[in-house]
Amino acid sequence: KDFSAAIVDEGVLINWETLSEVNTLGFNLYRSETLEAEKVLVNPELILSNLAPGSLDGALYEYLDTANAAEAYYWLEEIEIDGTATSYGWTLAR
Repeated sequence: KDFSAAIVDEGVLINWETLSEVNTLGFNLYRSETLEAEKVLVNPELILSNLAPGSLDGALYEYLDTANAAEAYYWLEEIEIDGTATSYGWTLAR
């Protein structure tokens, strides 16, 4: 539903909201300096879903990337229970 990133004193604060999480296990975040640059995994461990498997509800998430960046692109990846990965667009933190 929503995916954004903003530079804060501590790094980059990434927020996202889901509409539903029927088969969602969790999420990964990726960062790059440009749209064409190699994407680097931000989170050391999977960010687990806040909801029980099979939930038709959505949830709000927040993650602080402590990278010191003047500008960075972020991608959100959803990992389903069966291991399927789906990448969602990008957002720019400035």
